[in-house]
Amino acid sequence: MYKACIFDLDGTLLNTLDTIAYYSNKALEHFGFQKLPQEKYQVLCRLSYKEYYETLLRFGGCPEGKIDELRDIIGAYDQKVYMEDYLYLTRPFDGISAVLKELKEKGITLAVLTNKPDHIAKNIIASLFPDMFHLCIGHIAGNPSKPDPHSLLALIQQLSLSKEECLYAGDTDIDILTAKRAEVFSIATAWGYQTIEMLQSQNPDVIIHRPEEILYYFR
Repeated sequence: MYKACIFDLDGTLLNTLDTIAYYSNKALEHFGFQKLPQEKYQVLCRLSYKEYYETLLRFGGCPEGKIDELRDIIGAYDQKVYMEDYLYLTRPFDGISAVLKELKEKGITLAVLTNKPDHIAKNIIASLFPDMFHLCIGHIAGNPSKPDPHSLLALIQQLSLSKEECLYAGDTDIDILTAKRAEVFSIATAWGYQTIEMLQSQNPDVIIHRPEEILYYFR
């Protein structure tokens, strides 16, 4: 019997694509690079912190030889402006809030594992889902990011549960790969930023199309 449901954040719980594009484009413009169309952010959102800002700079026209130098600088600026209004254009996907409430009422432990910077993720979760999640872990410098399985296994250890008692729901190939490497049941959420073909290619344990389908695993 599953005792915990662990969620990805961007593209799974929340539609943040417009928010991410808005602030990262501000950062690109600030450093003299080209703004990106939203479809580029669908590619970027699945990446780790390091890969995100390296690819952001590359897409924005940064010379290859300057990417290492600017990666953490543009990352810090992006996070700074993001925190000025971290809920701007952000909203839960339809049905998510009701599903979380029902899971909570069933006594299921809820947690978030995301590659979004930890302080931003914690603020968003506290604002939009107060007292709903037992734990929220985002990217912290020096810690492994998804798809490294240690990020998920460390979270499960903090919950004092076994991996057999947990499932992980996310909208990208990276989420599925993280769960598979950790030997945790993987749920691919088809309402997110990635195509159904990408999800199918990673062979998740299940693909769901509506948030309420998660409840099936906690009957």
